[in-house]
Amino acid sequence: MEETKASIGSDKEDSSGRMSVEVRYHRNMDVRLVLLAVPVYLFFVFFYYLRDDYIQTGLFVALTLNAIVGQGWAFRTNDTRQLILIKQVGAAIAFALIAVSIAIGVLTSDIYISYPWLFFYPVTAALFFGGRIGITLAAAFSAVMVVVIFSLHFPAWNEAYTKVFKLHSILTLLAIMSIAIISERARVRMRNHLLEARNMYKAAEARQRHTNAELKSEIEMRLESEKALAQSETRYRALFEESSVSMWEENWAGLKEVIDGLPSEAHADLQAYLRANPQEVRRCIKSIWITGVNRATLKLYAADSFEHFLQNIWAILPADIETFTIQRIVAIYRTGRYDSQVTARSLAGRGLHLLVTSAIPAGYEQSWEKVFTSVYDITERVAVEEERKRVDLQLQHTRQIQAVASLAGGIAHQFNNALAVIMGNLDLIELDPQGPGKNNRFIDGLRTSTERMHGLTEQLLAYARGGKYQPGNFSINELILNLLKNSKTLRMPKVRMVTHFEEDVSLSGADNTQIRTVLEAVLANAVEAMPNGGDVLIATCYRMLAEGPKGPDGALPAGLYAAITIADQGVGMDEEACRRIFEPFFSTKFVGRGLSMAAAYGIVRNHDGMIEVQSAPDKGTQVTIYLPGTPLAKPSEGAFRRAA
Repeated sequence: MEETKASIGSDKEDSSGRMSVEVRYHRNMDVRLVLLAVPVYLFFVFFYYLRDDYIQTGLFVALTLNAIVGQGWAFRTNDTRQLILIKQVGAAIAFALIAVSIAIGVLTSDIYISYPWLFFYPVTAALFFGGRIGITLAAAFSAVMVVVIFSLHFPAWNEAYTKVFKLHSILTLLAIMSIAIISERARVRMRNHLLEARNMYKAAEARQRHTNAELKSEIEMRLESEKALAQSETRYRALFEESSVSMWEENWAGLKEVIDGLPSEAHADLQAYLRANPQEVRRCIKSIWITGVNRATLKLYAADSFEHFLQNIWAILPADIETFTIQRIVAIYRTGRYDSQVTARSLAGRGLHLLVTSAIPAGYEQSWEKVFTSVYDITERVAVEEERKRVDLQLQHTRQIQAVASLAGGIAHQFNNALAVIMGNLDLIELDPQGPGKNNRFIDGLRTSTERMHGLTEQLLAYARGGKYQPGNFSINELILNLLKNSKTLRMPKVRMVTHFEEDVSLSGADNTQIRTVLEAVLANAVEAMPNGGDVLIATCYRMLAEGPKGPDGALPAGLYAAITIADQGVGMDEEACRRIFEPFFSTKFVGRGLSMAAAYGIVRNHDGMIEVQSAPDKGTQVTIYLPGTPLAKPSEGAFRRAA
């Protein structure tokens, strides 16, 4: 390539050299002609001036000025074509003036002065102009002069005419000889120049052939290289486009310039500097250009095209884009690689868990013009892991409940046996005629406490899933109304019970006492949650569930269920309390057993049902109890009832 440039440069130098040779040649020829012609013109100026022939004097003055001005103009240009044009214009003017001078001389008494110059003119015109122009001009002038000579009357010779004729004949011969010598020298010089130019042309042609051969070889090598590059690019594009992994191609050259332009203290701790200067982070974000993405990326983010992807780029990037950008920049700056898990959303609104990997390919470590980013969709894997964790937690919770239930059941059975002995002895004391009397009030207190403890053991046994003691068919609506009418614990001055029942909401194969215990526990919690009073809504209905509700130990199958909803306007519970509400001995109150909801959950699950709790602080609590429903009559629109 260097040799090619050198040969091209030498060709330019040869061309400029030839140009300068031609310019010098034409200038030298002009100088010689001026040096030859001007003295002759000046001679005739003085000659005709002394003869008082002012017309001829003026013509030769004009010839002198034409030669001098033309020469001066020629020295002001270096263009060969302009030099030739100046010479041709000057020559045309000069030959025209000479022709006029000769014609005037022939037609006047100066015929013997002009006559010798008749032979000079055609020779000079033919030699000077050459080619068709010179021959045509010489032939035209000769033809005209032949006609003129035959038609003119030559005056008689005298001594003066003889001297003048001889003088001008000699001058004519000298002029013709000078012109011949000059023409021959010009011909020889021109021939030498032509030979030199031919040799230079041959040398240039040889160099050009050599250059063309080198250029052809270089073109072939470049074509091979471009072909290999195109094949490599095609393979890369095929791998890029057909990859099942989302891939981005980015240009970080502008970002590299921004980082390089940061103050020196920024490079010591780039992460701290960027966190302290959010405007620099925004500047860095604007310097990152996404130059291409593959089809897997468009599919992952639900984009129709690359343009659609770019137009909505801010909607698919992580929410905390500044932190994400800082982490990427710092990792690439330190190690040339970035790996992290992020969350994002597709343009369709689907949540995504992504594993993002960015790296600078080989050859671009200094410029950062290419940064390849691979985005792996791990949404399903994360969902599976979360589901596995949830199932493990659920299984662990179920085992805890089962362990506590087994313990509670064992304690309840032992405690119930002890209570049976106490109750039997109290009955014997009452049957003894000497026993009753003044101690009756103590016996009544013992019996009341014993019955209360018996109720507690029943709750423990229910929580321990001891079985359905007295299964039967009954109406949920009637059970709730009886409970509201007879339970003293549910009667609060500022609390109003509002019922909304569907007709004939019934249960089949359920224990009336246990379901009453569940309702009483839930209603008691609702009343206690409203120290300042309010409404408790109790609603019953049938629901056909396509997918059963989920609980701590599983979900219900699809089917028809009797739904009992109890909603209060109390203080509510947070998410943690809702999650732990069915744990034994867990209570939100400062003083409490924490067994009522655990027992209720055990009873409902023992009846193949589920309890669903929805609550929020200061927004009340809604408890929905689902039990397998068996309508005894066709359900209809229920009446609105109230109970105080």
